[in-house]
This record gives sequence, structure tokens and C-alpha cells, in this order.
Amino acid sequence: MMNAPHKPRLLLRALDERDKDFYTDLYADPEVMRSIGEPWSAKTAGDAFFLACDANKKADADFRCWLILSAEGFKIGIAALMKRVSNVELGIMVAPEWQRRGVGSLVLEMLVRLAFEEHGSVQILCRHRHGNEAWTRLMARSRFSQDMSIECASDLRAWRFIGEDKNT
Repeated sequence: MMNAPHKPRLLLRALDERDKDFYTDLYADPEVMRSIGEPWSAKTAGDAFFLACDANKKADADFRCWLILSAEGFKIGIAALMKRVSNVELGIMVAPEWQRRGVGSLVLEMLVRLAFEEHGSVQILCRHRHGNEAWTRLMARSRFSQDMSIECASDLRAWRFIGEDKNT
């Protein structure tokens, strides 16, 4: 199992069975999902949770999922990297009470660095719903470019980061 990246304020720990309720609650929460997609049912979220945990146990998995923890051990959100044929896609979900505290920026930096460590020079993609202006500003500050050529649902905006890690 790979080492989880960490920063002084945050820690990413591989998602495991202790996190099922937190994971399913985030995916079912309309406030959290309003910037991502439609909320999931408890069954759909539970099925996805077990698939994520299983992937985390495989050394060669193309999907990794972490729990985002505060330095004090509070559950803040979920982060993921998904290896595709020609790129890596990242995802970040933050619990409402932890939003607008810089968590997304710190986790984005951690995931970009990890993508380069794991996969070398890559294209990194991410998507979010239109109207999520906080994420739009974060993408622009983080050297991602909006990319209309990336296929996604009409209510989503796609971003691409291409190049080599320059210590992000």
C-alpha cells in the first residue's frame, strides 16, 4: 500500500471500513453534491464505498480514495485519484462545515503532487458543476485550464493540468 500524502494541517488516510457512514453521508448530502452531481442513494453510496475500499487494498489499482482528516483527527472530506488511459482524474469532496477554510486548495496540491509521484508527467483532469465559483477560482490559481474538449455532462465544467511537477 502506498504512503498517504500529508500536510501539517491535513492528513490523507486510505479510506477503510471505519469511514462508511461518513462516505455515504457525503454522497447523499444535497449541499455537498450540488457542486458535483446528483446525490446518491444510500445503497449506491454503500456499493461505491466498498469498491473504493477494495481498490485501496490493491497495489496496482487505478483508483485510490482517501479520507481527509484535520490534524486533530476530525473527518473533513474525501479525496480520490483515478488513473485513466491518458490522464489522471482527481476528485475532492469537503463536508459543509469545513468548506471555505482552504481545505480544497491544500488537498488539490497534495493530489497533484501524488499524481506526479505515482504516474510521472501526466495530464490531470477534474470536473465540477457550473456555478461552483470557489472551485473555478481554485482551478485558475492552481495552473489548471478550463478545457471544453473534455467530454462531460452539459452541467459540468472540465479542467486540465498538463506538464511536469514543479513542486506544485
